[in-house]
Amino acid sequence: MHENTLRDLVALNLTLRFGVAEYEQLVARLGGAESLREASTHTLEHEGGLSPKLAAELTRLLHSELADEELAQATQAGIEVIPFNAPAYPSLLRVIANPPLVIYVQGQMTAEDEVAIAIVGSRRATHYGLTQAARLASELAARGITIVSGLAEGIDSAAHRGALDAGGRTIAVLAGGLRRITPAINAGLADEIARSGALISEFPLDT
Repeated sequence: MHENTLRDLVALNLTLRFGVAEYEQLVARLGGAESLREASTHTLEHEGGLSPKLAAELTRLLHSELADEELAQATQAGIEVIPFNAPAYPSLLRVIANPPLVIYVQGQMTAEDEVAIAIVGSRRATHYGLTQAARLASELAARGITIVSGLAEGIDSAAHRGALDAGGRTIAVLAGGLRRITPAINAGLADEIARSGALISEFPLDT
């Protein structure tokens, strides 16, 4: 992908208002990605159909260095930023109704992650629930199935831990940026997941 296109997608993503569907509608109205890069606030509002506030914010982001800084900080932290139209973007994610423009990945996704099961549940789980989540995750991971969860306390943590204990792969999909691991108590678990799977977020680094 052209470096400028990735930069533009990161800029749009920084608004927290654009998925692939909104992006494609916008560039269609403007006549292409190059037109987006050159558009004024007035053009984004009157031809792109954006609100005055969003048009002004997007103009500022497209013509500032904030997207470049975001990409540089990601590189420095060992985080890959993958746009929706790159081969490395997960194929299953690409076919949902409105995929994220970019995803931030720390760790490594592999072809075997196409065979995956999500295990999620209560943050305040019972002992039985935690035990069963870990057991299911461990047995599935031992058979080559990637375990996906959300790094939250409770069932999510038990699922990740079960997969790791079985020597399998696990992916954590975060509800915030990769430099803001929450809950903080799971920072160590996040490091283990990044070494044996991947941390993924659709949000800018410090969200």
